[in-house]
Amino acid sequence: MKLKKLKFGRKNKDAGSKPRRKFKIDLSVIIFIAIILIVGIIVFYLTIGQRGNKYGDRLRGIEKISFTKKDKSKFVDALKNNETVKSASIDIQGRIIYVIVDFNESISIDDARNIVSDSLSNLSDEVKGYYDINALITKSDEKPNEDGKTQFPRSGYKKKTSGSIVW
Repeated sequence: MKLKKLKFGRKNKDAGSKPRRKFKIDLSVIIFIAIILIVGIIVFYLTIGQRGNKYGDRLRGIEKISFTKKDKSKFVDALKNNETVKSASIDIQGRIIYVIVDFNESISIDDARNIVSDSLSNLSDEVKGYYDINALITKSDEKPNEDGKTQFPRSGYKKKTSGSIVW
């Protein structure tokens, strides 16, 4: 009987073990995995990661401003009490107050602008200093002039740091 020599450090092929295979990772596999990870992070960030307030911290301090439903209705009622106003509404989104006023046919563009501008006196200085105001004046009964043009609708905007509406 012959004795086989055992070599240390290597596997003996005769001992019934399989030869080791080297695991090669192709560069395209690494790039593919990196792309999948990047897309996953982006999808997570855009869907799950942004569940907070859509305005972020831009509404900081809004709870300190007193602008109740009563104040809103007072502002709208003051506009509606004018005989040239058909309808008026107010909508608040974030830090912007949207005011929409529909006038009768008998009013001029300058008078309509003045009425809406004067109505800002019904808002507190605190509200005017915090909110931007976007005013839209319309005249649903307006008929086009000889050129086929109309003067309405017109839009005006008052930034919180400004004192009056710019038309």
